[in-house]
Amino acid sequence: MFFKQRRTRRTERIEKTVHDPTYSEVKKAFNDSPDLICREMNVDDQVIEIIYMKNLTKNEVLNAYVIQYLGQLNKEQLTVSYLLNTIPINEVMRSESLEKVVSLLIHGFVYIYIAAERKGLLVNCSAAIERPLEKPEIESIVYGPKIAFTESISTNIKIIRHNVNDPHVK
Repeated sequence: MFFKQRRTRRTERIEKTVHDPTYSEVKKAFNDSPDLICREMNVDDQVIEIIYMKNLTKNEVLNAYVIQYLGQLNKEQLTVSYLLNTIPINEVMRSESLEKVVSLLIHGFVYIYIAAERKGLLVNCSAAIERPLEKPEIESIVYGPKIAFTESISTNIKIIRHNVNDPHVK
Protein backbone atom coordinates (compact mmCIF):
# COMPACT_ATOMS: atom_id res chain seq x y z
CA MET A 1 0.00 0.00 0.00
CA PHE A 2 2.77 2.36 0.74
CA PHE A 3 4.88 2.95 -2.21
CA LYS A 4 8.28 4.48 -2.05
CA GLN A 5 8.64 7.31 -4.39
CA ARG A 6 11.68 6.99 -6.42
CA ARG A 7 13.65 10.15 -6.18
CA THR A 8 15.75 11.13 -9.06
CA ARG A 9 18.84 12.97 -8.11
CA ARG A 10 20.23 15.47 -10.39
CA THR A 11 23.86 15.90 -9.75
CA GLU A 12 24.72 19.34 -10.79
CA ARG A 13 28.30 20.22 -10.91
CA ILE A 14 28.81 23.50 -9.18
CA GLU A 15 32.15 25.00 -9.86
CA LYS A 16 33.33 27.34 -7.23
CA THR A 17 35.39 30.02 -8.82
CA VAL A 18 38.39 30.88 -6.77
CA HIS A 19 39.19 34.55 -6.92
CA ASP A 20 40.76 37.17 -4.74
CA PRO A 21 38.44 39.42 -2.73
CA THR A 22 36.87 42.44 -4.41
CA TYR A 23 36.30 45.86 -2.84
CA SER A 24 32.76 44.99 -1.80
CA GLU A 25 33.99 41.88 0.06
CA VAL A 26 36.75 43.84 1.81
CA LYS A 27 34.32 46.64 2.66
CA LYS A 28 31.94 44.10 4.18
CA ALA A 29 34.78 42.63 6.27
CA PHE A 30 35.56 46.12 7.60
CA ASN A 31 31.86 46.86 8.36
CA ASP A 32 31.80 49.84 5.96
CA SER A 33 34.60 51.62 7.80
CA PRO A 34 34.87 55.29 6.78
CA ASP A 35 38.65 55.18 6.47
CA LEU A 36 38.67 52.29 3.98
CA ILE A 37 39.32 53.90 0.59
CA CYS A 38 38.98 52.46 -2.91
CA ARG A 39 40.41 54.30 -5.89
CA GLU A 40 39.48 52.95 -9.28
CA MET A 41 41.83 53.37 -12.21
CA ASN A 42 41.10 52.68 -15.84
CA VAL A 43 44.22 51.77 -17.77
CA ASP A 44 43.54 50.88 -21.42
CA ASP A 45 39.92 49.98 -20.55
CA GLN A 46 41.07 47.70 -17.74
CA VAL A 47 39.71 48.38 -14.24
CA ILE A 48 42.11 48.37 -11.29
CA GLU A 49 40.92 48.86 -7.72
CA ILE A 50 43.42 50.31 -5.24
CA ILE A 51 42.15 49.64 -1.72
CA TYR A 52 43.80 51.00 1.43
CA MET A 53 43.17 52.38 4.91
CA LYS A 54 43.38 56.17 4.78
CA ASN A 55 45.13 56.72 8.10
CA LEU A 56 47.55 53.79 7.91
CA THR A 57 49.20 54.32 4.53
CA LYS A 58 51.77 56.84 3.42
CA ASN A 59 50.10 58.81 0.62
CA GLU A 60 53.40 59.99 -0.87
CA VAL A 61 54.55 56.40 -1.42
CA LEU A 62 51.14 55.35 -2.70
CA ASN A 63 50.96 58.17 -5.24
CA ALA A 64 54.57 58.13 -6.40
CA TYR A 65 55.35 54.43 -6.51
CA VAL A 66 52.00 52.74 -7.06
CA ILE A 67 49.50 54.99 -8.82
CA GLN A 68 51.96 56.75 -11.14
CA TYR A 69 53.65 53.44 -11.95
CA LEU A 70 50.34 51.76 -12.80
CA GLY A 71 49.38 54.71 -15.00
CA GLN A 72 52.50 54.21 -17.13
CA LEU A 73 51.79 50.55 -17.94
CA ASN A 74 49.92 49.24 -20.96
CA LYS A 75 47.21 46.55 -21.00
CA GLU A 76 49.61 43.65 -21.59
CA GLN A 77 51.70 44.61 -18.56
CA LEU A 78 48.74 44.80 -16.18
CA THR A 79 49.02 41.29 -14.83
CA VAL A 80 49.66 40.18 -11.28
CA SER A 81 52.72 38.14 -12.26
CA TYR A 82 54.28 41.13 -14.06
CA LEU A 83 53.53 43.56 -11.22
CA LEU A 84 54.94 41.21 -8.56
CA ASN A 85 58.35 41.47 -10.19
CA THR A 86 58.39 45.06 -11.40
CA ILE A 87 56.52 47.34 -9.00
CA PRO A 88 59.14 49.64 -7.41
CA ILE A 89 58.45 48.77 -3.74
CA ASN A 90 60.40 46.28 -1.65
CA GLU A 91 57.58 44.33 -0.05
CA VAL A 92 55.08 43.05 -2.64
CA MET A 93 53.15 39.81 -2.21
CA ARG A 94 50.30 37.88 -3.76
CA SER A 95 46.95 38.03 -2.00
CA GLU A 96 45.65 34.59 -1.15
CA SER A 97 42.55 35.09 0.97
CA LEU A 98 40.23 37.70 2.40
CA GLU A 99 41.71 37.16 5.86
CA LYS A 100 45.22 37.90 4.62
CA VAL A 101 44.07 41.02 2.77
CA VAL A 102 42.21 42.33 5.84
CA SER A 103 45.08 41.67 8.24
CA LEU A 104 47.63 43.37 6.00
CA LEU A 105 45.37 46.36 5.25
CA ILE A 106 45.27 46.97 9.01
CA HIS A 107 49.07 47.11 8.95
CA GLY A 108 49.19 49.75 6.20
CA PHE A 109 49.43 47.65 3.05
CA VAL A 110 47.67 48.61 -0.18
CA TYR A 111 45.59 46.00 -2.03
CA ILE A 112 45.68 46.24 -5.82
CA TYR A 113 42.88 44.24 -7.46
CA ILE A 114 42.94 43.68 -11.21
CA ALA A 115 39.36 43.03 -12.27
CA ALA A 116 40.17 41.32 -15.58
CA GLU A 117 42.25 38.63 -13.86
CA ARG A 118 40.16 38.58 -10.68
CA LYS A 119 43.43 38.54 -8.78
CA GLY A 120 45.23 41.00 -6.58
CA LEU A 121 48.47 41.78 -4.82
CA LEU A 122 49.50 43.55 -1.63
CA VAL A 123 52.05 46.36 -1.52
CA ASN A 124 53.62 47.76 1.64
CA CYS A 125 52.92 51.51 1.85
CA SER A 126 52.60 51.69 5.62
CA ALA A 127 53.14 54.93 7.45
CA ALA A 128 55.20 54.96 10.61
CA ILE A 129 53.43 55.92 13.80
CA GLU A 130 54.61 59.29 15.07
CA ARG A 131 54.52 58.31 18.72
CA PRO A 132 53.45 55.44 20.96
CA LEU A 133 50.62 55.57 23.46
CA GLU A 134 51.72 57.60 26.50
CA LYS A 135 50.44 58.76 29.84
CA PRO A 136 49.06 62.29 29.91
CA GLU A 137 51.63 64.60 31.45
CA ILE A 138 49.41 67.56 32.33
CA GLU A 139 46.19 65.91 33.51
CA SER A 140 46.09 63.77 36.62
CA ILE A 141 43.62 60.91 36.41
CA VAL A 142 42.71 58.80 39.40
CA TYR A 143 40.61 56.13 37.61
CA GLY A 144 40.43 55.06 34.00
CA PRO A 145 42.89 54.65 31.18
CA LYS A 146 46.10 56.59 31.28
CA ILE A 147 46.40 57.35 27.58
CA ALA A 148 46.60 60.77 25.98
CA PHE A 149 45.28 61.47 22.50
CA THR A 150 46.70 64.91 21.86
CA GLU A 151 47.34 64.72 18.13
CA SER A 152 45.05 65.35 15.19
CA ILE A 153 42.05 63.07 14.72
CA SER A 154 43.69 61.15 11.87
CA THR A 155 46.83 60.53 13.94
CA ASN A 156 44.72 59.37 16.89
CA ILE A 157 42.80 56.98 14.62
CA LYS A 158 46.10 55.68 13.28
CA ILE A 159 47.34 55.04 16.83
CA ILE A 160 44.14 53.22 17.78
CA ARG A 161 44.09 51.10 14.61
CA HIS A 162 47.76 50.21 15.06
CA ASN A 163 47.22 49.04 18.65
CA VAL A 164 43.82 47.37 18.15
CA ASN A 165 44.28 44.99 15.22
CA ASP A 166 40.60 44.44 14.53
CA PRO A 167 38.85 45.23 11.23
CA HIS A 168 35.56 45.90 13.05
CA VAL A 169 36.85 49.11 14.70
CA LYS A 170 35.05 52.10 13.20
